[in-house]
Amino acid sequence: MKKALEIMRNALAALGVFFLYLLGHGMWDYTQHAAASDLACVYARCM
Repeated sequence: MKKALEIMRNALAALGVFFLYLLGHGMWDYTQHAAASDLACVYARCM
């Protein structure tokens, strides 16, 4: 039983790290995209 809990804890920890990575990557991607579209908007003079 103890071994199963240990495996579960490790799996959850790995999932947590993976989730944080996805979150960070998604946020960075979103800010890059937002910056690019803002620049396009300035060039199109819609600001």
